[in-house]
Amino acid sequence: MIGYITAEEFGKRMKPPVNRRRVITLINQGRIEGAYKVTKNTGMWLIPEDAPMPERLPTGRNWDSDVNYHKNHCCKTHGCVKDNKECPVVTGKEKQNNPCPECSK
Repeated sequence: MIGYITAEEFGKRMKPPVNRRRVITLINQGRIEGAYKVTKNTGMWLIPEDAPMPERLPTGRNWDSDVNYHKNHCCKTHGCVKDNKECPVVTGKEKQNNPCPECSK
């Protein structure tokens, strides 16, 4: 029987650790296999315990400071996928381009 863990726990196991929002982004990109959303209302994602860790973002690009990256992946309500305190979406300097996968706002 396959065991499942939450997106939060999966993110803690990654090297380096990432937040839940980043894990959901990786799921939506198809980079984490076998994950499924429990219900639409709770927003809880479960991932097989033995799921392989996805490759990290490509190197050679400063993902934390790329404004377009933040506008496409971060949410004013749920925060920055990279936990960047200077995120232009979270600070209100920029408006997010896409609806959040968690809150659809």
